[in-house]
Amino acid sequence: MYHVEVLAERGFAHAKFDGPEALYVQLAEDLARRIQTGEYGPRKRLPGEFELVDRYGLSRVTVRQAMSVLERRGLVIRRRGVGTFVASPKVHQDLADPLRGFYDGLVAKGLKPEFILVDYRKVTPSAQIAAKIGSNPAMLVVRLYKLDDAPFAVTYVHMHAVAADVTRDEIVATPIYHIMERLGQRIARAELTIRAQAAGHGPGRLLEVSVTEPVLILDRTSYAESGEALENSVCYLRSDTYEFGMTVGGKEALSQTIRASQ
Repeated sequence: MYHVEVLAERGFAHAKFDGPEALYVQLAEDLARRIQTGEYGPRKRLPGEFELVDRYGLSRVTVRQAMSVLERRGLVIRRRGVGTFVASPKVHQDLADPLRGFYDGLVAKGLKPEFILVDYRKVTPSAQIAAKIGSNPAMLVVRLYKLDDAPFAVTYVHMHAVAADVTRDEIVATPIYHIMERLGQRIARAELTIRAQAAGHGPGRLLEVSVTEPVLILDRTSYAESGEALENSVCYLRSDTYEFGMTVGGKEALSQTIRASQ
């Protein structure tokens, strides 16, 4: 517990802690309460270390210990050289969900994502992408996804040349799977790989993270009923906003799931 003394000459309320818990625990609880009540909203930067030292009259060591508590609780994200930010509620994707496009999967969770077309053009894909989709040239679609006006994902999609005549207006407004269906190409299955790596310059700039910050990457190749690959999507996801999960029914079910993913 603590009581608040208003220090008019300093222009803010100074929290003076007097409970039995360690000072860093009380500071962490006070900041957590402010986060939970919305005083510090998702993705917003918390006051800096020196500001907290001045505001609460505590040592830098105490402030750092409190921030470590909040970080372990998943309430904040600390970025070296940038500051400490309130963590956003994570989007959870169950890997056992029915096959859907990325956008449709978000909508199915009750979310209202916005996607912005960053790039759309015919390209010569890398040898790695060409081997996956068996098409050269391919149509490159780069999209930035936002929730509550904050970026959380960017996708680099290489579509089979069957989509060469799709207009920019349709790309702006229509999810990729829907476009393929309009072209008479129903997605029957997809192969997924999930990994973590540094964001890099392009994705990092769009996601508003540093180039060295780890991001989750969902690499998906989607196939028609004929077995022909129709698209490859490499989706960069902010690791503070997205997570994957899977529910299995026991040892035998788990082993079958692992075999099916290989």
